Amino acid sequence: MWSFNWTLNKEDKYYYVYATVDAVTGELKSFNKGSPDIDNVQGKQSLYTKEQMKKIAEEYLKKTVPDKFSKTEYQEANLPEDSKMIEMPTYPFRYVEVANGILCPFNTINVNVSPYTGEIVGYSINWTSVKLPSLENYRPCRAHII
Repeated sequence: MWSFNWTLNKEDKYYYVYATVDAVTGELKSFNKGSPDIDNVQGKQSLYTKEQMKKIAEEYLKKTVPDKFSKTEYQEANLPEDSKMIEMPTYPFRYVEVANGILCPFNTINVNVSPYTGEIVGYSINWTSVKLPSLENYRPCRAHII
């Protein structure tokens, strides 16, 4: 993995971006960015609903990792209602691979969206290259209780 970080102090404001890239494939594995507009939420009202932010996240994933994203299912986070989102600097969206109708929690994509700017401010992907067996000759086990 390669790790990168950039910072900028400008007019007493701090901006940053951190990213990791797979050194072999060049695939972006994660990034996080911040600025006063993103990190300082005190007294701000959310400008985006959860549904709008989810659409932003999904459009991003369709462009950046379309093959992997098409194999995932959205997993709802246990977070406050929209009315309490004003206290959150980012809103997380998590997608988990579904293979043969079964969730594969080892393959996930996470996206964080700012409810104040609508920006993607965080992204991470954990995806293995394990080939899962097919269901062609699968026979379910039947347990008998005596």
